[in-house]
Amino acid sequence: MERMRLHREYCWSGINGGRNCGVTYERKREKVGGHWVIGMWALGPAVNGDSGGPVWDQKTKKIVGILSAANRISKEPCGMTP
Repeated sequence: MERMRLHREYCWSGINGGRNCGVTYERKREKVGGHWVIGMWALGPAVNGDSGGPVWDQKTKKIVGILSAANRISKEPCGMTP
């Protein structure tokens, strides 16, 4: 596992959308259930039901987190091949 960075492209997969990618643009730190959680927002397509899917750096092939929410979605899919 490695740390997610701003302005980098990451990919995720979900049961509804297959593999998608997007660029991170905002980092948020929030207190959830008494614990501090750091979240990263990325532009890219995600749909309801994709939550819990892995997020990874396709260059290093290392996991950086899990998909947990969708907001401000881009309609552009990832142009990479497996």
